[in-house]
Amino acid sequence: MRPNFVELQRALRAGWAADTCQSPDGFHPNNRAKGQCCVSSLVVMRMYGGILMRGHTNKGTVHYWNKIDDAWIDTTRSQFGPEEYIINYTESPEKSLWWFQDTEEKYWRLLERVEGWLIRT
Repeated sequence: MRPNFVELQRALRAGWAADTCQSPDGFHPNNRAKGQCCVSSLVVMRMYGGILMRGHTNKGTVHYWNKIDDAWIDTTRSQFGPEEYIINYTESPEKSLWWFQDTEEKYWRLLERVEGWLIRT
Protein backbone atom coordinates (compact mmCIF):
# COMPACT_ATOMS: atom_id res chain seq x y z
CA MET A 1 0.00 0.00 0.00
CA ARG A 2 1.27 3.44 -0.93
CA PRO A 3 1.14 6.22 1.64
CA ASN A 4 -1.00 9.24 0.90
CA PHE A 5 0.89 12.40 0.03
CA VAL A 6 0.42 13.94 3.49
CA GLU A 7 1.97 10.87 5.13
CA LEU A 8 4.78 10.83 2.58
CA GLN A 9 5.54 14.51 3.16
CA ARG A 10 5.71 13.93 6.92
CA ALA A 11 7.98 10.93 6.43
CA LEU A 12 10.29 12.89 4.11
CA ARG A 13 10.52 15.78 6.57
CA ALA A 14 11.37 13.33 9.35
CA GLY A 15 14.09 11.77 7.20
CA TRP A 16 15.84 14.90 5.95
CA ALA A 17 19.21 15.56 7.53
CA ALA A 18 22.69 16.78 6.60
CA ASP A 19 23.57 13.29 5.37
CA THR A 20 20.75 13.35 2.77
CA CYS A 21 21.30 16.97 1.69
CA GLN A 22 22.87 17.67 -1.70
CA SER A 23 25.31 19.99 0.08
CA PRO A 24 25.69 18.80 3.69
CA ASP A 25 27.32 22.11 4.66
CA GLY A 26 24.15 23.87 3.53
CA PHE A 27 21.79 21.89 5.75
CA HIS A 28 20.02 23.87 8.43
CA PRO A 29 17.42 22.50 10.88
CA ASN A 30 15.24 25.58 10.32
CA ASN A 31 15.10 24.88 6.57
CA ARG A 32 15.23 21.08 6.40
CA ALA A 33 13.94 20.95 2.79
CA LYS A 34 16.91 22.91 1.40
CA GLY A 35 19.07 20.68 -0.77
CA GLN A 36 16.73 17.69 -0.46
CA CYS A 37 14.89 17.98 -3.81
CA CYS A 38 17.00 15.47 -5.75
CA VAL A 39 16.71 12.52 -3.36
CA SER A 40 13.15 13.41 -2.34
CA SER A 41 11.90 13.45 -5.93
CA LEU A 42 13.52 10.05 -6.47
CA VAL A 43 11.74 8.65 -3.40
CA VAL A 44 8.41 10.05 -4.63
CA MET A 45 9.03 8.55 -8.07
CA ARG A 46 9.77 5.15 -6.53
CA MET A 47 6.48 5.19 -4.61
CA TYR A 48 4.19 6.84 -7.17
CA GLY A 49 5.88 6.72 -10.56
CA GLY A 50 5.37 9.76 -12.73
CA ILE A 51 7.85 12.11 -14.29
CA LEU A 52 10.76 14.04 -12.79
CA MET A 53 10.77 17.75 -13.44
CA ARG A 54 13.78 20.09 -13.43
CA GLY A 55 13.60 23.85 -13.29
CA HIS A 56 15.39 27.02 -12.37
CA THR A 57 14.21 29.67 -9.97
CA ASN A 58 14.37 33.38 -10.58
CA LYS A 59 17.46 33.36 -8.30
CA GLY A 60 19.25 30.71 -10.36
CA THR A 61 18.67 27.70 -8.10
CA VAL A 62 18.22 24.36 -9.86
CA HIS A 63 15.22 22.51 -8.46
CA TYR A 64 13.65 19.05 -8.93
CA TRP A 65 10.10 17.86 -8.26
CA ASN A 66 7.58 15.34 -9.60
CA LYS A 67 4.71 15.35 -12.03
CA ILE A 68 2.19 12.60 -11.42
CA ASP A 69 -0.67 12.47 -13.89
CA ASP A 70 -1.25 16.20 -14.38
CA ALA A 71 -0.33 17.29 -10.84
CA TRP A 72 2.96 18.77 -9.69
CA ILE A 73 4.16 17.23 -6.44
CA ASP A 74 6.88 19.37 -4.90
CA THR A 75 7.83 18.00 -1.50
CA THR A 76 10.67 20.50 -1.03
CA ARG A 77 9.01 23.74 -2.17
CA SER A 78 9.18 25.02 1.39
CA GLN A 79 12.94 25.58 1.00
CA PHE A 80 12.16 28.73 -0.98
CA GLY A 81 10.65 31.90 0.38
CA PRO A 82 7.82 33.68 -1.46
CA GLU A 83 10.37 35.79 -3.34
CA GLU A 84 11.87 32.72 -5.10
CA TYR A 85 9.86 30.86 -7.70
CA ILE A 86 10.27 28.62 -10.76
CA ILE A 87 10.73 30.55 -14.00
CA ASN A 88 11.40 27.69 -16.44
CA TYR A 89 11.17 23.93 -16.34
CA THR A 90 11.32 20.75 -18.37
CA GLU A 91 10.90 17.02 -17.91
CA SER A 92 14.12 15.43 -16.68
CA PRO A 93 15.24 11.85 -17.28
CA GLU A 94 15.67 9.94 -14.02
CA LYS A 95 19.24 9.02 -14.90
CA SER A 96 20.26 12.69 -14.82
CA LEU A 97 19.71 12.81 -11.03
CA TRP A 98 22.03 9.88 -10.40
CA TRP A 99 24.98 11.86 -11.81
CA PHE A 100 25.27 13.95 -8.67
CA GLN A 101 27.94 12.96 -6.19
CA ASP A 102 26.67 10.57 -3.51
CA THR A 103 23.08 10.60 -4.83
CA GLU A 104 22.67 6.85 -4.59
CA GLU A 105 23.92 6.68 -1.01
CA LYS A 106 21.76 9.63 0.05
CA TYR A 107 18.73 8.22 -1.76
CA TRP A 108 18.94 4.82 -0.04
CA ARG A 109 19.48 6.49 3.32
CA LEU A 110 16.41 8.71 2.89
CA LEU A 111 14.29 5.88 1.50
CA GLU A 112 15.15 3.69 4.50
CA ARG A 113 14.15 6.49 6.90
CA VAL A 114 10.92 7.21 5.04
CA GLU A 115 9.89 3.56 4.93
CA GLY A 116 10.79 3.16 8.61
CA TRP A 117 8.72 6.21 9.56
CA LEU A 118 5.75 4.95 7.55
CA ILE A 119 5.91 1.52 9.20
CA ARG A 120 6.04 3.03 12.70
CA THR A 121 3.07 5.37 12.17
